[in-house]
Parts: sequence; C-alpha cells; structure tokens
Amino acid sequence: MKILIIIIFLFSLFLILSSCSRQTDCQLLQNLTERNDCYKQQAITGKDLSSCEKIQPEQQDASGVFIILARMDCYNQIAALTKNASLCYVYARYNSASICVRNIAVAEKDSSVCAGLDMEKDLCYYRIAILKSDVNECKKMSDSTLQDKCQKEVNGGEKYYCMNIGGC
Repeated sequence: MKILIIIIFLFSLFLILSSCSRQTDCQLLQNLTERNDCYKQQAITGKDLSSCEKIQPEQQDASGVFIILARMDCYNQIAALTKNASLCYVYARYNSASICVRNIAVAEKDSSVCAGLDMEKDLCYYRIAILKSDVNECKKMSDSTLQDKCQKEVNGGEKYYCMNIGGC
C-alpha cells in the first residue's frame, strides 16, 4: 500500500513539474514570433486567456494596433473553441467581433447568437438558414431582397448568396 501511495505521489509531482515547465517554455524562446505563437498555442490548448495577454507586439504603432490584433486573434480562437461569444467583444473596436460572433452562431447553428449583431446579422441568419435548410431563419432577416433570395435558396432554388457573394 505504501508503494502505491509513493507511486501516486511521484506521478502527481511529475505532472505538476512538467506543467510548470510547459508554462515557462514560451518565455525562453528568443524569437518573438515563435514566443507569441507559443503563448497563443498555450492559450488555445488550455483555453487560458491569460496566455493571450502575454502576446507581445512585433511592431507597434502609437495606438498599439499590432499587439491588439494579435491578442484579438487569440481571444477569437478561444471564443470559437468555447462557444463563448462574449469573448469576441474583448477587442471589439477592430470590427472582428461581428465575424467572430457570426462564426460561433454558424458553428452552433444557433440564430439567437446572431441577434446581437449589427452589420453581420443578415449574413448570420442567411448562413444558418442554409445550413439548417430552414426558411424560418430567412424570415428573421431585415433586408427583404436578401430574405427572398435566402428563401429561394433554402427551397432548392438558385444558390445566390453562398455562390456569388462569399460562400457559406
């Protein structure tokens, strides 16, 4: 019995130490791009937003745009993995929030997520309508012309939007 306890203790210690060393490996990388990629991978693998915050700018203007964009991408990927649309708005001033939210809504086939969008709302409803083959999703669109095209496409007609404007 004592041997089993010792083995479990040693195994637990090994796991703790190995996870600590993995957490610090990124900071040992000299190349900034590789270090940022490492932090991003840590964040995604562990769904850990604090690793996104460790991403440093490779180039940065006075407003800090480049650091924001790199971190924004990290947050958006975790948002997609966790299906947490609120994470899309952390760096929302760069207009990727609506794309991030739309991607989550489409992945989940959940049009209720589209409701909070402004510019991307109809596209969000459109894509979900096509994926679900559900005309009722088309009816949620505010653009009546696009709504009509959506209904025709769902009913097996012309593949207007998905084929001509940007794919679904």
